[in-house]
Amino acid sequence: MTSAERMMKALRSAWWQRWVAWATMLWAVVYAGFGLVCALSGDLLALLRR
Repeated sequence: MTSAERMMKALRSAWWQRWVAWATMLWAVVYAGFGLVCALSGDLLALLRR
C-alpha cells in the first residue's frame, strides 16, 4: 500500500466516523423532538377530551 492509498483510507475512515457521529446526533435530536411532540399532543388531546 502506498502512502497516498494509506492517506485516502485514513481520510475515508475519518469522514465515515464524522458522518456516523452526525447521523447519530441528528437521529437523537429527531427522536427527542418527535417524543416531545407526541407527549405534548397527547397531553393536549387528553385536556381537550376532558
